[in-house]
Amino acid sequence: MTRRLAVLAFVPLLAGCSGGSEPRNTEVAAGTVTIGYPADLPRDRELANGATVAVRQINGLGGIDGALKIRLLVRAGRGGGTRAARALVDDGARILILPCDVRAQRRVALAARRVLSFATCDYDPRLVDRMPRVWAVGLPVDIEAAALMDYARNQGYRKLYIVRPVDAAGAQLDRYLRRAARDRKLHLVGTPSAADALVSTRDARQTIALLRHHEPVLATDLADSRAILRGKGIVFTTFGFPDPGYATDEFYERYRSYYGVRPSSSRSALGYAAIKLFERAVNRANSARTGAVTRELRGLKWESPLGHAEYPSDGRRNPKVTVAVVRVVHGELDLVTRAAPNEVPTP
Repeated sequence: MTRRLAVLAFVPLLAGCSGGSEPRNTEVAAGTVTIGYPADLPRDRELANGATVAVRQINGLGGIDGALKIRLLVRAGRGGGTRAARALVDDGARILILPCDVRAQRRVALAARRVLSFATCDYDPRLVDRMPRVWAVGLPVDIEAAALMDYARNQGYRKLYIVRPVDAAGAQLDRYLRRAARDRKLHLVGTPSAADALVSTRDARQTIALLRHHEPVLATDLADSRAILRGKGIVFTTFGFPDPGYATDEFYERYRSYYGVRPSSSRSALGYAAIKLFERAVNRANSARTGAVTRELRGLKWESPLGHAEYPSDGRRNPKVTVAVVRVVHGELDLVTRAAPNEVPTP
């Protein structure tokens, strides 16, 4: 049924502290806050699972600051997510997590423009710039494109062929990759045979197929999945990398403890990061009110589950982050570097 909610984490509404308990030493009001996620299922399933992991972790410790518990509602975003977003707001959601799909993200942001929202994937930084209540959580596409083109230049690749994109996210990546290539004086050629390297904005299966015709192949986070392990030698940019003991690895292990397997890519951490970012801002603000949370997000620097991230102090809502550059070696992923490009295309 289209109106049926998939409740991944539910905690009954708490009306302040219970009468028999001792007073809490906290300024965060006790109770429950509802967070809605109009997810692009099944593609966002791991992101929704990641958000659930964060909610269970927080609620298991008594809530944010030991007081404020989270009720997470996930609804499949049929019809582009607009109906789901409005229904979640009607059901009490004060915060929304936006889906990864570019078109669905735009529709949800517009449908719930008065609600504080956290964008998971950041394929359209201009959307975040235009929507004053939307804060991006993960890697902005302009920074990702700059990091991949920096890698190409450092490897001595001067002639690149960018494979035609097949979806909206790929089209956004294509746009910024071309800008970043021009900024670095890299030459974009019209045929694969004339290129030093191919650049893919496609998924893992389609990217691997390019190896039959040309090497080397560079790719983006759209290729980040278990399937890419068959693509020997492919180098790609993505959200994070699970070094042992690193924050991303800790999330992977926490995810495995709930679902029995580690997630298929670092993209899964975006849902977790959205919840943890909200928790961080509430703790800093000593309040869950939208205005107070927003003030704390401005200029915030924090160790995200995907690595260090910071928001500009002027109130812009696309974070500066590091980019994981990863290579496929003998069926495993090897971290090449964590890049922080300086020369980034303007959104």
